[in-house]
Formats: sequence, C-alpha cells, structure tokens
Amino acid sequence: MTGLAVALLATAWLLPRMSDAASRWLEEDPVRARAVAVDGVEEGEVPVDLDLTRTDERRVERRGTAIVDAGIRFNLLGAFGRERQQGGASGKVAEVVLRVSTDGERWSPWITLELEPAPREQYEPTRSAVAARAELVSEPVWVGEARFVEFRRSGPVRDLRFSFTNSLGDATLSDRLAGSLRSVVATIAGIGRTGAALADEAVAPGMPAIVTRQQWAADETWRRAAPLYADVKMAFVHHTAGLNTYTAEEAPAVVRAVYSYHARTLGFNDIGYNFLVDRFGVIYEGRYGGMDQGVVGAQVLGFNTGSTGVSVMGHFVDEVPPAAALDSLARLLAWKLGVHGIDPTSPVTMRCGTSDKFKAGQYVTLPAISGHRDANYTTCPGDAFYAALPGVREAAEGLSGSPRVLYTKALRNFGTRRGRVATFRFKAFYTPGSADTQTYTRGVVILKVRDARGRSRYTKVYKAARLNRVLRHSRRLFLKPGAYRYFIYASLPDGTQQQKLGSGRIKVR
Repeated sequence: MTGLAVALLATAWLLPRMSDAASRWLEEDPVRARAVAVDGVEEGEVPVDLDLTRTDERRVERRGTAIVDAGIRFNLLGAFGRERQQGGASGKVAEVVLRVSTDGERWSPWITLELEPAPREQYEPTRSAVAARAELVSEPVWVGEARFVEFRRSGPVRDLRFSFTNSLGDATLSDRLAGSLRSVVATIAGIGRTGAALADEAVAPGMPAIVTRQQWAADETWRRAAPLYADVKMAFVHHTAGLNTYTAEEAPAVVRAVYSYHARTLGFNDIGYNFLVDRFGVIYEGRYGGMDQGVVGAQVLGFNTGSTGVSVMGHFVDEVPPAAALDSLARLLAWKLGVHGIDPTSPVTMRCGTSDKFKAGQYVTLPAISGHRDANYTTCPGDAFYAALPGVREAAEGLSGSPRVLYTKALRNFGTRRGRVATFRFKAFYTPGSADTQTYTRGVVILKVRDARGRSRYTKVYKAARLNRVLRHSRRLFLKPGAYRYFIYASLPDGTQQQKLGSGRIKVR
C-alpha cells in the first residue's frame, strides 16, 4: 500500500471522530436531478445510441411504447404534466405505464403511475417554469438503478415530463469515486449509514425513535418558505409506489430523493409528507417545522390544513407493508394523534378546500386515520395497504399512553325559518386515557351559533351534561336570513382544557 493510501485511510479513520461536519459528510451523497420532456416522443421511438435488435424494436412498436434515455443514472422517477382540457375524455385518469433498465436488455416489471391533481401549498412563492407545469403529478417511484425508461401514457395529460433523481451518489464518475471513499470511511470508522443507525431515541413520552432531517442529510437550502401551522385533526396514509427492493442502507437516500422531487422539481415548499416510514420500520422526519407541531404539508389535495401525512416507502397494491413498517406506523400515529388529543378510531369532520373528489367548502366525515384515496381519486396507498388500515387504527388505539379524548361524530346541517323552533341534536363522546384513574360521565358542554363573520349569536351551556348520550336542544332563533355555523365545545370536571369537538351549518330563510 502506498504512503498516500495509508495517509488517506488514517484520515478516514480520524475525521468522523473529530467533528460532526465530517460525520455528516458520510451521509451526504450528492443528489442530482433532471427533468426530460417526453411529449414529442413518438410510439416506437428508441434512443439512437441504444443498441436494440430489430426484433426488440418491433416489440416496442407492437406495444405502442417508446424508450427514452434519462441522460444520467437515476434511482427515483416521477411524472408530471398539465391536464388536457380539450379533447380529453372526461372522467378518465391520466396514467403512465413504464418499466426501467440500466442497459436496454434487462428490464424491471411494469409499473403504473397515476397522475393526480397536485396537492397545492397553502402559500406558494414564485414557482419555476418547470414546476408551473406540474398540475398533474405522480407519486415518486424508487427503481434502484436505471438509465432508460420504456413507457406509454393514457388519459387527459399534456406537456408530460419525467423527473429523474439520483440520490445514491453514483450519477457521474466523480460521484461514484466519492461514494466509494465514503463507503470505505464508514466501514473503517464503524459508522452505520442505515436509517436505524441514524435514528434518535425517543425524546418525549410515547414518542418512537425518529430519524431527524439533519440525520438523513436534508439540504435545508431547498426549502422555499417558512412552515405554516394548523390544528391537527387527523392523519392521511400514503405509499410512494415503485419497487420494494431498496436496502436498509439506501432508505435515507430514498427520503432525500423524494424531498428533491417535491421541492426542486414540483416546486413544493418542502417535502410534502410530515413523516415517512421505510419497509424496515424506521421512521423519518418529513416537513420542517417541529414533529410535535401542526405543520401543514402538501400531501392531500383539499385537506392539507388540519391533517398530518405519513408515507410508507414502497408499492402496496398487491402486498401488505412488512410487519415492522405497520408496527412503526401505528406507534407513530398513536403518539402524533395523542399529542393533538385525537382518538385514532374516531370519525372526524373536515372542511374541503379544493379537491377532485369533493366540492370546495364541503364538510366531509373521514376516519381519524384515513388513506389518501378517501379524500382524492387515487388508488394510494394501494389496495393491500388500504385493507390493513383498520388494523393500524386498532393498534394505535391499543398502544399504552393513549390520552383521554373528547369528540363528536358528524353534525347535521339543516335549514329553518327566522323565528321558528330549531332543534339541535348532538353527542359529546368521551374516551378515558390509559393513565386516567377516574372515568367521567358528565362534563361541561357548550352549544354556540356563529354568523358568517364568526361573531357569536347564541350560546347554550350545559354545566353537567351527560357524556356519550344524545343531547337535544330546541330554541326559537330570531336570526337574520343567511348562513350560520354551530359549534360544540366540551371540557371535563378535572380542569381539562375546553376543546372544540365539531361544527354544523344552519341556513336561516
């Protein structure tokens, strides 16, 4: 071994022990990304430098597909474009069916990507020209390693583009050399590069171990705006689609690639999900702003405000996520919903913003732990995974440390005339927490009617209302014609802070 090689290895052994910055260098594989327009690619077209036999070329023609060269080695693939208003078949879903290859000879299984309306940010700075085209977007697909894509598309999409991301540090020759050195240094230094090796121990009661943004090497310069906050009422569960073949060592790179796709390609303010879970059960912090806070994400069109989003990394149409992933998902949601006082098995009423499935302003009742498909027209999080969600809810509810919960089921909307008797019917549900030594049967329940500007117009206070029983209240309402909302609030005799349980609408004629 040369003196230079010895010196390099000695330095490699010392650096991780000398500074946090040097240790982080081990985890920061460069992330390369590029977008390629494929609208002009015709059926049967193949790259000129891809050496296919005439038989293979005919097969491409018969399938009605085309092959494109990404121009770099990539690990994660996404598709985005604009909705075709003219000539598109109404009600059809835009899809891209594709497979990938490193050399044009060995190909992956076929993968179907659904393009859905992008889950817009509540606040968006100026977007790039490429991001502005992302009206329809697909979930990101982890493919391992590839260079070529064979594809065909269907449905109402135009200006279609593919986003190629490399987060394993091997997109270029210089990246591959640096990556080899990192692997040697990590081995010599005894530093693990898997998510499990990076994860912090729990820092709060009931909180599972979570890999922080710093630990999975998030580049904070990619964030485009400060986080926004709202009360968390429920959680949406997603999958990232793609191949379920990534290794434990590659899992942090999958998170970095998703972050790049969301923030740099699609123009999101940050990664869209609040948390991610890999197939080995490791949990990762997603969107910046505080894991115990109500950070508004970009993950469900029309329902970002008031929800937290968790994506399990993989494709779960035909197979259920591994037991380790489901267990971590339940633990994460038990803690996260508990922080915000939400029963994992309760129904929740949400107000829709703008959605492809519900009207703007519509009130929708959803499970506290819902799948993405409950709110949007999509198959996410996959048929097999969606069928497992009832078990996730039960597991989250059964975990120790569950908080006491006050809630109400969906409140009815009704109309009445000015001066007529209006009858309100509602029920304040109460579930004791696992640490509670006393169970309450009564509490303070408040009915309040507000006008369109939020001003209080009528209040009824029950100082000792029976919990878990239907309450009826009739009253002549001398209100001006217009739209009103009524709210139900409740608290317990032990001084539990008053909580808003739900609301309904009243139309006065």
